Amino acid sequence: MLQKRHNIENVLVKSRSPWAVLGLTLCLVAFLGGMAYSVGELIRVSVSLGERLIGLGWGRVYQLESPLLVFTFCLGDGRCGPGANQALSAAFPFTPFALSFLPLIGAALIFRRGSSNQHLKMPGQQRWALDTDDKIKLYTKGDRERPENRQSGYLGYFMNPVSPGRFDLNKLQMLLPPVEDRCTNTIIISGVGGGKTSGLFIPQLMMDAVQGSSVILFDLKYPNRRGFYNMIAFWHRLGRQVQLFTPFSEDTLHMPLLDSVTDMKTALEMAESIITPPEYQKEVGAHYKNVERHTLASILLAVANHPVPSKRTFREVLRVAQSTKTELEQWYQRESVNNPEIREAMKGLFDRSPAANADMLRGLVSELKIFFNPVLERATTSSPGRNLNLADVFRRPTLLYIGIEQEHLVDGSGETLIKLIKRLIDRVALQESARQGGTLATHAEYYFDEFNSFGQMGNMMRSTATNRERNIGMTIGVQNSSQGRLVYGDLYYAAMTENVIGHTILLPYGITGQDAITWSKLLGDTTKVVMGESAANDQFLPTPFKGRRTVSERVEKQPFLPPEEFATYTKNEGLLMMMGCPPVRIKLPRYDAPFVVPTPWWKAWARPVENRIAKVYRNVMGTAAPGVLTDQLLADPGFRQRSRAPTAEEMPETPEALLHAWADAALEQGAKVRLVRATTPPKVYVTTESFDSPLSDEQLDFLVDQSKWLARGAAGTELRITDTGQALLGEAKLQRLTDAEVLGPIVRWMHQRAASIEHHPVREALPEDQRQEVTAFYEYETLALPSTVLRELLGVVPDLPTKRLGTRNLVVVPLNDPARLRMAVEATRAASETHPNGEAKGWGKVRQEAAAQRRVPDPERLRKQAKDGSAKATKTLKAPLSLLEEHALLKAQEAAQIAEVAAPGEVPVPTPNPARKSRKKTPAETTPPSLFLPLPELERTPAELSSKGASEAESRPNSSPDREAVPDVTAIFTANRMRSDE
Repeated sequence: MLQKRHNIENVLVKSRSPWAVLGLTLCLVAFLGGMAYSVGELIRVSVSLGERLIGLGWGRVYQLESPLLVFTFCLGDGRCGPGANQALSAAFPFTPFALSFLPLIGAALIFRRGSSNQHLKMPGQQRWALDTDDKIKLYTKGDRERPENRQSGYLGYFMNPVSPGRFDLNKLQMLLPPVEDRCTNTIIISGVGGGKTSGLFIPQLMMDAVQGSSVILFDLKYPNRRGFYNMIAFWHRLGRQVQLFTPFSEDTLHMPLLDSVTDMKTALEMAESIITPPEYQKEVGAHYKNVERHTLASILLAVANHPVPSKRTFREVLRVAQSTKTELEQWYQRESVNNPEIREAMKGLFDRSPAANADMLRGLVSELKIFFNPVLERATTSSPGRNLNLADVFRRPTLLYIGIEQEHLVDGSGETLIKLIKRLIDRVALQESARQGGTLATHAEYYFDEFNSFGQMGNMMRSTATNRERNIGMTIGVQNSSQGRLVYGDLYYAAMTENVIGHTILLPYGITGQDAITWSKLLGDTTKVVMGESAANDQFLPTPFKGRRTVSERVEKQPFLPPEEFATYTKNEGLLMMMGCPPVRIKLPRYDAPFVVPTPWWKAWARPVENRIAKVYRNVMGTAAPGVLTDQLLADPGFRQRSRAPTAEEMPETPEALLHAWADAALEQGAKVRLVRATTPPKVYVTTESFDSPLSDEQLDFLVDQSKWLARGAAGTELRITDTGQALLGEAKLQRLTDAEVLGPIVRWMHQRAASIEHHPVREALPEDQRQEVTAFYEYETLALPSTVLRELLGVVPDLPTKRLGTRNLVVVPLNDPARLRMAVEATRAASETHPNGEAKGWGKVRQEAAAQRRVPDPERLRKQAKDGSAKATKTLKAPLSLLEEHALLKAQEAAQIAEVAAPGEVPVPTPNPARKSRKKTPAETTPPSLFLPLPELERTPAELSSKGASEAESRPNSSPDREAVPDVTAIFTANRMRSDE
């Protein structure tokens, strides 16, 4: 029953107090008395006016003698009526009539006060949440008072009730909780096929990728192509970091589980993760379990610190656990000498019977039997250069995908592996949060779908209660509560899920039986007004007519959501319960459903609500079938190694790995790339300031000075990949660098203007009131943007298809076909410089004339300059170069390199100039053209420029006289552009 928030009074009529009845009676008497007096005054005035009319002769006209009748007839006579009405208005008793209604106001106040009981509440208080509730406003519009409490995650679409049992399906709003509320954890409950994965988990994964959160995802259905497996490509295509750990695959990254064991304390923590003790409860057989844990901890500590690195594996732990009594004693004597902690932990072990020790060791082997798999053994052993960078997961947005095949979980042996993985990740999270001041800068979310399949994990209650302070949350999916109570016990499961879970989502479609009854009771009761009707007849004197009929009303409480109504919910409808808010009715459509609520055919005129989650999915993934893009991604042998950005703490120290890491970072961040195509392969220059290099200065110096795979550019702001460096990177990566010359500026512009690009995932995730004005359109790996923006980015507008949107014609850029884009750009540039008759035009003609006037370089000087390096040549200049001078010098050196490579032995000898009398040059002749002077000097007069040029020539004794400013269209365009900007 729909109620307003504070409408808790009993609406039925109650018996009133005697004072209230007396007050109502007095008010009624006063009202009747006032009305009687007013009517009497009206009659008196009418009689008085009738007498005046009789005196004027109207009595003879109407042949009447009664003054009241004469006045009444006069009101209906057109001749007499206007005057009579005017006289009546002047003498009408308005004041008595108005005062007679005052008692009614008093009676209304007495009735209202006496009809309610402030201390009586409705028998049922539960109701649906409204859009006016504070919590709903916070989740739909964001926290406007604290912008740092940004929206994170996704909880479906809010359904606003408009009447009992009816909701407004035309104004559905997305529920995006603030990050502080999301850290209070989320649990979703539904049966098999209820829509947990497709309706909540996958949309949340997509929103985390868009919003910039980190995710630790346990996929126990790997490699199901329609599940979480498909999200690997989604994260990768959004430019987010992806780290894959599929421990039963040969090419997976490694997670060294034993590296965290450094002393007996950490060894006992790992042993407790494997043999989990009950939390806050007494353990049956605690003494024997403790002996087993201390023995396992001693073996783990000895193996983790083995002098031979290849022996630091769980296979070695199993070998020790399979020892006979004599072999175990010999192992203990050998290890206890080197480590006193092992001696203290196992000193009472051999006082027990050999049979008890044998049973204990067999139990350890049973717990660790999954590590008999050689592939898993290698994946959980440290391997320099292939280890996961878990610390990076908590530093920047990252998807840590942990995929375990179902076949390894059937017998329960995979639970030990999952416990060890979570323990290591929790340990790294604690270390990183402490390093960052106690709270992670990037929100991290654990995903546990089919939570009961993970087995009993230790410290779950502590994790759910304290992770909020570290900016860490959990999203848990279960089929029913009975499974949780079976794994953890009734008391522990209740303590773990009640009050420490901030959001509980029920999908009634998949909830039946006892679970439906339990949740119906937890949802509480509401109030219903019941109408009653009765009839009575006289039994002694029966008549054919109906006797007395009585109608009554009463209020009754009933379950807010009876178990019988669970079956009426559709598959994508749910119920959200959260702290500080009544139950919320929500829609959870599939991540690929185009509309939240489909429109039936007989309502074709209605406009359905578009599913924004599906819109983001289509824009990123296109129309490819689920799993296809991920298959293509994993087919690349190097993807698993490229799936993480190397950091200084965990960088492979081989020079080849350093070069690949530098190139990968440049490609991922859209670095500025420049090509010189006079050679084969073309020379590739990368601007160092256009991206954040993962290498330190010392490592870059090593690649430049020692390995010779990189070379510094003339201006010092670029690094050139040498021929040997290009050969080491390979053709595929070199092609990507070539494409980045034209694609890089567009990609960088997209990252900077994401909020103003229609259909871009970043814009789609923003509320309507926070979106900027649309400047471009992104759809299916194409970007439609104005030609002015494209000319600013590339210098030309390539001949590409256009798309008309409204009043604008936009150029459609194929982001997935960089070769086509590059050919279109090159063709447009060539066409802009060549006249139809073959002659150059525009700036092309300027460059031809400048090249014809250019002095032919000396071959010996060119060879010497190429040998010494351009960087050394620039160091001879003491005064800093201006922007245009630096650009002119760069062009001159590039032309010299082209001439040397094209025909190093066929450079024509310059013809000597005819002899002429030497004369002293004027300062004006030694000054370069004013067009190519530094920008601040463009406003000076020619005389000032001449005097300044002479002074600068005298102040540069080491400058070469051969160095001249080369006219170039780019330099002129840049100068004019910067001048106009100023």
